[in-house]
Order: sequence, then C-alpha cells, then structure tokens
Amino acid sequence: MKIMNLRAFLAGGISIALFGFSQSAMANWSLTDCDNQATPCIVHNDDTASSAAFNINDGSHGQWHGIPGTGSPATSLESDGGTPFTFSGETTLVCDDNTVICDLSLDGFVKIEDSNTAGIKVVNAEVDGGIFSLCWAVTVDGLPWYMDDNSSHGPYDNSSGISTSSPYVASIGPIGVDVSAIGVDVDDGHMHDVTYNNLDTFSFGTGGLDETIYINGSADDDSGCSVSGDLRLEPTGDTLEIYP
Repeated sequence: MKIMNLRAFLAGGISIALFGFSQSAMANWSLTDCDNQATPCIVHNDDTASSAAFNINDGSHGQWHGIPGTGSPATSLESDGGTPFTFSGETTLVCDDNTVICDLSLDGFVKIEDSNTAGIKVVNAEVDGGIFSLCWAVTVDGLPWYMDDNSSHGPYDNSSGISTSSPYVASIGPIGVDVSAIGVDVDDGHMHDVTYNNLDTFSFGTGGLDETIYINGSADDDSGCSVSGDLRLEPTGDTLEIYP
C-alpha cells in the first residue's frame, strides 16, 4: 500500500512538473490564433496545422518571442524567449566585380512593441555553400540586426520596429560583411526595401528593389556591395503572420 502511494505521489509530481514546464514554455504565446482577438497580433502556424499567437493585450507582448513551446520565456524586454525562428535561402553577394552565391540562414525573434509597431531582430547568421566556393570565406557580423522603418538609416537597436500594417517594407542594420579572400570589409552597414510577405518569406534586393548595402548612416554611401535573395521560414509549411 505504501509503495503504491509512493508511486502515485511520484507520478502526480512528474505530471505537475511537466505541465508546469509546458505552461512556462508557452507562456509568451497565450492564444491559439488571432481571429477575433485584439490587434496587433502575431500568429505562428507550424507544418502540423498547430498554431499559437500573442497580441497587444498579452503581458509579454513587448518581449522577444521565438518558436512557441521551445526553451524558456523571455524574462525582460531585452531577453529572448524560446528558440529563434530560422529563415533560409540562396543569396547573391556582389562586391565590385566579385560575385559570391551562398546559402544564408538568419535566426531571429519577433515582438509587438506597441499598437502600431512590431519588432524583428536577427541574432545569428550562417553562411554555407560548399568548399568549392568563396562562401567559406564570408563572415556576417554586426549582430544583432534590427528591422526599422524603411526611411531609417540607424541607429538600430531594441526600440527599432516596423509598422504593423502592410506593406511590410523595412530597413535593416547594422550589417557587417567580411570576405577577406577578396578584400571586402563592410562595417555598420544597412539596407532599405527589405520586404516580408506576411507569411513566410523575407526578400532582400529582389523584384527590382534596392539591393545596395549602404554605410555612413543617413549619408547612404554605397559600400560597393549588394545582396539579393529570398529567405523562407523553416521548416517548409510554417507561417508567421502579423494581424494589424
């Protein structure tokens, strides 16, 4: 009888602990969708048709949000909650007469800054393309990057953000690109006309949009480098939408 009671006690304790962890992991995503909810609202749908959302009324809306149900929630406005979202795709870097085509992955977080502004932050960048290309020599730095109003030239920081209303066209910085093999070193750069289709794709310099990496803030001096490409949310089938 005592053994059975001990087993029941342990089983109950484990269940409570797991439930507590689940609730903690989802705490920054308190809604299942954005339908009939206060806006702005951000919803993530994964490839299994499961969804989670948070909105302006959520107590954590001003904190950085990663993939629902991963890691620990953010504990402050500066901290990150969960595992970052990943957007990946082929990009073309052109510096003077040199062209480097690589696979680029950007990891980042989202938040609702206020009733008109959403925050998007890039915390990690990885470049790949095999040993027979110059991709091995490309270093992307200056992180974290932040998206801001398309007219912005920086500074880019935790208070930067984009309008919650479409079209989603923004500037991004501070971008750093180093390709030592061909003498390229861009520091504290930024780009304009970065677009998001409010579903799953960020686009840099495609469709006739500006692909230039600028330097020297509002002077918008051409760094001599440009980048273009479409980065899609992973895994395929996931979506991330802003309800204005």
